[in-house]
Amino acid sequence: MKKQSFNLSKIKELTLYTGTNGKFGCSCNCPGCSQTNYGKQNMNNFHQGTLKQIEEIINILPELEKAYFLGNPDCSVDPEFCSKAARLFIEKGIHVMFSTSGIGGEETIKKLLDDVDLNFIDYISFSIDSLDSKIESALKGVNIPFDTVLSGIEYCQAHKIPIKIQPTVWQINQNTCIELMEFFRLQYEINWFTFHTGSFEGFYPLSPKVCRHVLPDEWHKLSNDIIDYSTANNVNTYLPAIFLTESELEIYKATYIPHCTNPEPTNLQIWMEDTLKSTFYPILNSVRPTLYTQEFNSSIIPTPAKNPNNQCPVQTFVLGHELSRKFTGNIWEKDGQKLYSICRYYKKGVN
Repeated sequence: MKKQSFNLSKIKELTLYTGTNGKFGCSCNCPGCSQTNYGKQNMNNFHQGTLKQIEEIINILPELEKAYFLGNPDCSVDPEFCSKAARLFIEKGIHVMFSTSGIGGEETIKKLLDDVDLNFIDYISFSIDSLDSKIESALKGVNIPFDTVLSGIEYCQAHKIPIKIQPTVWQINQNTCIELMEFFRLQYEINWFTFHTGSFEGFYPLSPKVCRHVLPDEWHKLSNDIIDYSTANNVNTYLPAIFLTESELEIYKATYIPHCTNPEPTNLQIWMEDTLKSTFYPILNSVRPTLYTQEFNSSIIPTPAKNPNNQCPVQTFVLGHELSRKFTGNIWEKDGQKLYSICRYYKKGVN
């Protein structure tokens, strides 16, 4: 089957990894990190992006409207570079967003915002998984003093920069999600949360003591509980609905185009390494990098063709081998309840 091609001139949004490890190495060591070249997992492979590469990106994406900085993948690794790069985007009228674990607190945020036009910053995302310091340290692989993280949040609020809290959920912290939302809603009037689940973001290798996937029936209940909380408290929430009941599945089929079959994606992911590498579908890229990672050296890059057998190549990687063995096809069944596994479909709280 011949691959489709897609013109990069249609790209509106960009997710940017500013290096692999970068010149300092990642500031976290998350055991469930989906970027196998990041963290402390590949300390001998350092690549740091350059401002010349940023200029190349800007030139080849003429319709770009937003650039989301994931750093390496934390902007605290190289806040000075992220700040300089952001200024280049902003000069072209492109809005920027930053992601950080909160390491460095106020000092990191000051470096990110140095000489940056704050009117072009859509938000800063803080990756906080739990209020429990032991759980947070286990999932980040490093100790991040909570008061330091809060100092960064307070600095953003003092400068009227919107804040989003972005937890990744594993079994170890699945029972702390509502508590986390309640704290930031009441103490800091933050009403914006984007949840990820380890079943999406964790691939391999995984630590069995820390990064155990949330079970399908438990995730289905938890995601509904989070949406119910969000609706009751006017909280803007976004989280994956990877397991659906039969009635929910019918709505999904009628309303959603899977990312990997979308004929006109508008969001691109770029890794700034020795060369620029790009993909529309980072999860597919993690499993089949030779098919889905392309050198960023022309205005046309291929998009993956739909599998005629509808067999997703990332099923076992996303769920892990143990969970996958418990499926019959794509159906999880427990106590007579059937849940259907789907990909990249999100539930929303208050928009």
